[in-house]
Amino acid sequence: MKEVKAEKEVNTGKGLVEIGIFLLILNVLVAAHLWEAVLSHWQVTGGTLVEQAWIRQDKVLSFTAFTWENAYVYFLHFLFGFFGNRYPVVLFANIFLQLAGIFFFYRGSRRLTNTVISLVSTAVLGIASILEFSVTQDSAIHLIWFCFGIALWLISFIRPFIQGIIHKKQQGLEAEKQKTDQALHKPDIEEIRPAVNRIPNPLPLPKKHIRKEMDYGFEPSKEQMHYDLNNYNVNDDYDLKEV
Repeated sequence: MKEVKAEKEVNTGKGLVEIGIFLLILNVLVAAHLWEAVLSHWQVTGGTLVEQAWIRQDKVLSFTAFTWENAYVYFLHFLFGFFGNRYPVVLFANIFLQLAGIFFFYRGSRRLTNTVISLVSTAVLGIASILEFSVTQDSAIHLIWFCFGIALWLISFIRPFIQGIIHKKQQGLEAEKQKTDQALHKPDIEEIRPAVNRIPNPLPLPKKHIRKEMDYGFEPSKEQMHYDLNNYNVNDDYDLKEV
């Protein structure tokens, strides 16, 4: 019981350390992106996609083909419908896409690999998010980043299922192969047991047992079967002895 309790405590400690490191990475990302937004005075550079996403009474969004830019514009247009046509909405939307992409990437890589690899790769992607993907730009790369994390997270659920099917097929093939090998290389009993030349026993052996029946020396007649009852006398006292 003590060993099981100690193992549970160790696993709990490792889990808390892992969660702490991941939250530290997220905090650094949030701080870096918010600092970038403050330095830009909550303004968006570029503005081409944002202008397409503005909610206007005389304009309705309609795209004939799917592109990442069109999907990003629809995403911003949806948010503008709730929060109004404001640039900070774009910044917070970009920060959310960056953080959510990091989160789903971490969860997917955690299921596919181990703790160390998932944390290291998450930290590397966090640095790339800060240096390469500016939240002040209205770029579809933020949406692509988020979808990439979602895709990896979904693949992490599919892979164990596929591995289980492949493992079962391999086990079936190995079982059939073992049966085939046993059938082909099954040794004959006569080959395993060579002929034995027995040496005759020089010692004298007891005579072979012969069954015998026990019976009387003669067969008495019916008249002889009365014993001494016919000579019985009431006055005879055999148990008394005269002195």
